[in-house]
Amino acid sequence: MKKNRGILNIFVAGAVLLLTLITGLFLNSNVSQNQNLGGGSGTINPLPIKSFLGLNDTPDSYSGQGSKIVSVKSDASGLEFTAPASSMVYPGAGIPLSTGSAWDTSITNNSANWNTAYGWGNHASAGYLTSLSGALLATGATTGATSSAQPFTLGVKTGKIFPASDSTTALQFLKADGTTSVLNVDTTNGRVGIGTTTPTSLFSVGSSSQFQVNSSGNIVSLNGVTTSFPASNASGVLTNDGSGTLTWAAGGGGITNSAGANVLTKSDGTNIVATALNEASAGVFSTTAGTAALSFVSTAPTATTGASQVGIPLTLTASPAVASTDTAGAAAGGDVTITAGDAARLTSGNAAGGNINLTTGTAIGTGYAGRLIITQGAYSQSIMLSSGGIYFGSSQGNHPPTGDSIGIGLNSMYGSVTGTKNIAIGTSSLRSVTSGAANTAIGFATGYGNAAYDDTNGLASAGIVTGSNNTLFGSYTNTALTSITNSTAIGYKSRISASNSVVLGNKEVTLLQLGSDSSDTQTARVIRAAGARGGTDTNTAGSPLTISGGVGTGTATSAPIYFATGDVGASGTTAQTVTTKMTLTGAGNLGIGTTSPSQKLEINGGMRLNTATAKPTCDSTTRGTFWYTQGGAGVKDAVEVCAKDAADAYAWRTIY
Repeated sequence: MKKNRGILNIFVAGAVLLLTLITGLFLNSNVSQNQNLGGGSGTINPLPIKSFLGLNDTPDSYSGQGSKIVSVKSDASGLEFTAPASSMVYPGAGIPLSTGSAWDTSITNNSANWNTAYGWGNHASAGYLTSLSGALLATGATTGATSSAQPFTLGVKTGKIFPASDSTTALQFLKADGTTSVLNVDTTNGRVGIGTTTPTSLFSVGSSSQFQVNSSGNIVSLNGVTTSFPASNASGVLTNDGSGTLTWAAGGGGITNSAGANVLTKSDGTNIVATALNEASAGVFSTTAGTAALSFVSTAPTATTGASQVGIPLTLTASPAVASTDTAGAAAGGDVTITAGDAARLTSGNAAGGNINLTTGTAIGTGYAGRLIITQGAYSQSIMLSSGGIYFGSSQGNHPPTGDSIGIGLNSMYGSVTGTKNIAIGTSSLRSVTSGAANTAIGFATGYGNAAYDDTNGLASAGIVTGSNNTLFGSYTNTALTSITNSTAIGYKSRISASNSVVLGNKEVTLLQLGSDSSDTQTARVIRAAGARGGTDTNTAGSPLTISGGVGTGTATSAPIYFATGDVGASGTTAQTVTTKMTLTGAGNLGIGTTSPSQKLEINGGMRLNTATAKPTCDSTTRGTFWYTQGGAGVKDAVEVCAKDAADAYAWRTIY
């Protein structure tokens, strides 16, 4: 509206100037007062009035008339100085104005003239500037001002906004705090930044330009990672060369369709062997005859500085079953089947079938060698092979079996660390073993050190820990010491309390029988100590055999050894009653027919000497020997004893 006011001032000033010129023309002309100016001849005399104040219908003085304007009196009798009006009436058309306020007074809505005067469209609709506020003109600059906040030239009309001079922060949209940049336009380098005042590419997003698009439209940075996208589109997948350069590749490995045939492809889109993998039947793939072996190998990670990179796993997984959405019932999961090839021949010859080779990775340093683990459902490590060891069970524990060891059962060889050649069959069998080797344990908790498994006599279940070369058969069979070696225990809860021992049964055992009951009564059962090797050892004595009763402690008497046989009974099938026939007491007394001999030899019954062999020479080695000689017909028997007389002469002395 200020512009319109200036036009009005110019209009008024121009009118005054024109009036002055016309007046001066008349005042300087030589025209008579009675001359008809419309025609005829005559002389026009000049008038003596040479100023505006000299007119007879104008004010007499300028004094006090500053800033006033010349106007015609209301009675049209002359001119006068008057103060300018505080408002004005606008013409109905021709001057484009917008609804608003001008010169402190509301004006008539003349938007229709704005809409039509210059063909600018409907300025009453949204999107046109209808007001200005201090938020737009930060320094209060007006149109045409030179302030950096308002250096616009025809900005609204042409849609152009540009700064007075280029800079890296020429144009900015700020948050309400007036300092935080939301959008920054760098007119020096021709860049736009969102969230940054220092964009590094044509378009940058993020405080450090993590996302960037260059002048060619290429995305050169994603999340701060340098990238370079291909210049044209293609089928397949994008692959990264490790330096950020992306290219199109046909598939990303796996089974893909190529020229109508199913083939295995590498990550670069090329076939492992051209058309090597064919679909023999629905979902079944096979290599073409004569091609190289088919291998699945996961790619090794790229070496980097710092921490070493773990190997990339390779997994073969069958699909899980899917439950019905509307019918009760269950379905089995998919199987994974690996089958080696059969051998073949025409008419003769032998050939092995194909092997299934599963090889684990080699360890470094003291690390454990790779384990072959077969997991059954929710149970862990159902089958595991490691360093020659085999484990069948679940929750194997701290360490796998090592060095040709075999573990079968839950927690068997649970703590095995370095022990080798151990065999544990049964839940918790050899669970305590650490470095013990060549132990065999069969049965529940066999060889497991656990006080809960002590026998009813309080004999400890120490378990085999470091002991070696032991054999334990039977549930809860155990050792009373952790370092027992070279011993055997057979039977439920039998306990070994010393190395180099054989234990049969526990305290409840009352019978040791060699062989099962049968009609075979002629076969002898022999218990003997180890002897010399016939055909190998020359003049070598056999090992002694010691038979002992149970050992006592302190001053207690040792247990005797009883020799018993069955008593002959009545005719029939009733088993005979076994009774003691000979007793060897802990004191060393031998009783025959008695269980409590008081002498070294006590016989309850007769004693017969029947010497059918030749009588030996009486000397110091046979001294004290009784000899009975049966006489022939008509000859009496003789009883002799080998004895020495006072002259130290040895001879058989006749008793009878």
